[in-house]
Amino acid sequence: PSGATSAIQDLVNGLNDAIGAGTYAYIDTGVLGTDAIKVAFIYKPATVTPVGAFMTDLDPVFSRPPLAQTFRQNSTDQVFTAIVNHFKSKNCTGATGANLDQGDGQSCFNAQRIQQAQRLVTFINNVVIPTSGDPDVLIIGDLNSYLREDPIDTLLNAGFVHLDPDPANYSFVFFGQSGSLDHALASSNLAAQVTGAADWHINTDEPPVLDYNVEFKSPAQQALNQGTPFRSSDHDPLIVGLNLAPPNLVSNGTFDQPIGTNPNGNWAAFGAPNANSIVYTINGGKLEFYRQVNATQAVIFQNTGASLGLNAPLDLRFEAANLSMARKRLTVLLHDSDFSDLLLCSFWLAPMQAAQTYQMRTYTTEAWTNVSVSFYASSNDGQNGYQIDDVVLTSDGAANIGQTLCIDPNAPAPGFGADSGNLIVNGDFAVTTIAPWFTWATPLLSDIQWQVSGGVFEFSRSLTAQSALVAQYTSTAATVNTPVEAMFDIGNGSAVRKRVTVIAHDADFSDLAVCTFWVPPNAPLGRYLMRAYVTDAWTNATFSVYASTPGAGFYRLDNVSVQARPTLLVVGVECYEPGSITPPLIVRPDAAQIEPTIALPVVVPYAPEGAPAEIPLLIQPAAEQETETISAEGSVTE
Repeated sequence: PSGATSAIQDLVNGLNDAIGAGTYAYIDTGVLGTDAIKVAFIYKPATVTPVGAFMTDLDPVFSRPPLAQTFRQNSTDQVFTAIVNHFKSKNCTGATGANLDQGDGQSCFNAQRIQQAQRLVTFINNVVIPTSGDPDVLIIGDLNSYLREDPIDTLLNAGFVHLDPDPANYSFVFFGQSGSLDHALASSNLAAQVTGAADWHINTDEPPVLDYNVEFKSPAQQALNQGTPFRSSDHDPLIVGLNLAPPNLVSNGTFDQPIGTNPNGNWAAFGAPNANSIVYTINGGKLEFYRQVNATQAVIFQNTGASLGLNAPLDLRFEAANLSMARKRLTVLLHDSDFSDLLLCSFWLAPMQAAQTYQMRTYTTEAWTNVSVSFYASSNDGQNGYQIDDVVLTSDGAANIGQTLCIDPNAPAPGFGADSGNLIVNGDFAVTTIAPWFTWATPLLSDIQWQVSGGVFEFSRSLTAQSALVAQYTSTAATVNTPVEAMFDIGNGSAVRKRVTVIAHDADFSDLAVCTFWVPPNAPLGRYLMRAYVTDAWTNATFSVYASTPGAGFYRLDNVSVQARPTLLVVGVECYEPGSITPPLIVRPDAAQIEPTIALPVVVPYAPEGAPAEIPLLIQPAAEQETETISAEGSVTE
């Protein structure tokens, strides 16, 4: 049954002798079941790697127990679980009761094969998927049932998808009659990743005299076998192609189903100050929503129920369009359901912009118990507008630690012009009065506390503050599509981790780009980087740093530099933490030959009345989402 003298070892040895040492290996299960026949896996280690131990079900309904093994595809790092089976044959020897031939064309032991199919579904749901942690399951093997028979229907009714459903297909010929006894069925998740399935007719179409069996054959008849694949078995093999992709954590991402007030496993709508603050509908399989005038918040969100560990990668892709005549900003948050950890991107949609694909790539900075995604209508003009579709959220592969990339399909190609000088004055805080920097807080100016210590600006936000920021406003203008790069040092003088939100914007906030960073407890000054581009012409370039976490302990800020870099390639908004890997600087090769076109800043007074309270624009919905009550603790408004 196993080991050096086993039939499967002999088969693998023969394959490797013919093709190359180490090309094939097998899953060593030892004795499996009570039948003279057992199922097995042979695989190519260069293509896949087994994950964990094999799984089987020794329930007495099986004389040949199913064998399940999770594999990881080496090229993509994706996993799936294959389950090979050999159901009870149609031979009537020993059949009694319900297992006798019922005269329905399904022959003997159909009742047992139905029980085997039912037990297989239970085994998959209760053992295979929980053990593998992945819903991608492939059922393969000789099920001794034709396509339209009850055992196959049992698997189809359990949600599995037949990959070779044409009734004209066949894998076996018995006394001149052909049909499929060998099947491949995939879980719904995996079925979407199947590129094709087909029988390879190398056996059933060939006469048995050509097979490799030598009994009852003369030497001349034995010589008919040429050692080719033809008639190597009495069944045809079934070939299945897979293009493995990570599972979508989001349900109803194509908005084929209605949405409501329960965000757990589906989308929900939330508005503030009341439910009428958001208007939404599903139109042709697309979500359409907007925020009413004077509303403080309008959000469509979903708690997926998935959990992720620290530093898990996150990749969100979605289509967004603007159905209104007004330019609109769409803010997207990926977060734990309690908002203890969150990352954001903010995208500008042009008036009447057709659907385009947007992407957000980031990672978890803490373990998440309930991965959530939220779409905020950040423009409260009351005009019909946002359209969302094809939302896909995956967590796969290695995270780009320290990076959040907001990938905008409208990001410009590198242009012409030389880099500006540093637009920031007193970026090293050598002047203790901090001018031309200024501080601002709401509801009271005293809600921000600050000092300059050792050439470092230190500030904190009171527990009752709605916002607290330090900013510098210049008279420097910037044209549409101008790339902007900001570099700055941030530290944390407290014993708790703190979130800092950085915005590069026009003075009236008619255009802005935003990054949010989590700074570890007691972190020394570290270098942070933000890259973005101007989506609407700026009259007065401004740089703002928000203290997003209230409470004791200073944020520390130093060595601030903001430059216009016309020849720099940006993907949208790029946020880099200390130690992260930034892409190479991609600039036009003729950049050095272009004269500067952006003047140095002139300090002018600041008019804070036009500023929003803070980005991210977040009020956390209370546990009972259908109520209009909101919890504002630790949150901010727009």
